[in-house]
Amino acid sequence: MTTSIVAATMPAPREPVRLREFAAPDPQPGGAVLRTIYSEVCGTDVHLHEGRLAGVPYPLIPGHVSVGVLTDIRGTVRDVEGGAFREGDVVTFLDVHETCNSCYQCLVAKQSTRCPHRKVYGITYGAKDGLLGGWSQAIWMKPGVKIVRMPADLPPETFIGGGCGLVTALHAVDRGEIRLGHSVAVLGVGPVGQSAHGRGVDLVIEAAGAPEAVGQALDLVRDGGRVVICGQYTDHGPTSINPHSQINRKHVEMRGCWGSDFSHFHRAVALAARHANRVPWAEMAKRRFDLAHADEALRAVATRDVLKAVIVPNG
Repeated sequence: MTTSIVAATMPAPREPVRLREFAAPDPQPGGAVLRTIYSEVCGTDVHLHEGRLAGVPYPLIPGHVSVGVLTDIRGTVRDVEGGAFREGDVVTFLDVHETCNSCYQCLVAKQSTRCPHRKVYGITYGAKDGLLGGWSQAIWMKPGVKIVRMPADLPPETFIGGGCGLVTALHAVDRGEIRLGHSVAVLGVGPVGQSAHGRGVDLVIEAAGAPEAVGQALDLVRDGGRVVICGQYTDHGPTSINPHSQINRKHVEMRGCWGSDFSHFHRAVALAARHANRVPWAEMAKRRFDLAHADEALRAVATRDVLKAVIVPNG
């Protein structure tokens, strides 16, 4: 590992992304360093740049979903099956860290994504905290970070092509409790919405991010159906709905979907490996940018010139 690491930083909302040098991380026992292969440019990164998220510790190193090669492992770091990681392993990791597993949300409500102590790589860790974002030549794997081994037959570009969207989709499907025979409409994947006739669909997943899509979802769902809202991660403003005709009279159930946990990352890797030859996730990772062009990547996602942009920190 070199003595200095180059990372792209977001100094403050709406300021240009800047390259900075950081000291190489010195991992503690149970930690490691990840040499970054790919890091995603997510819609959340656009929202970070626009200042739409509260409490963000600017400046920060963006990039919350990444793939890389493990180096400089200190002590023994194991996967969920108990196998020890080795230097050279290609992995991804759960971007959420420091979930306490002792508060009401973790132990009673059993919804760790709402733990008040949780921190997120590339979002709620600042640059002062160290190399804790993916737009960097290396990422510090803090002790306790949940790492997921990439199967040998899963190309890194396939997983990063699915990236945050695939992980979030798994959580939304869980929240929707889809059963065999259910009809499902998804708002926000290519052509907006799928047509529904007669009684409406059993489940509508709102993934568009536009506030008005919530009302559209309520119109599409059948009486007694379910709506899962996962596209409103940042505040895009209010929208008008009719609680009587769209919710109460239809006997509709609405559920939010916030963040992801380890199960979603672990299952996303398995799902990507199983269907790599059938689903064109890798095609979504075709637009690649080095660190010096991270601003260009951010603009491309913001203007929707690309479906997905990927940062390649080590060229």
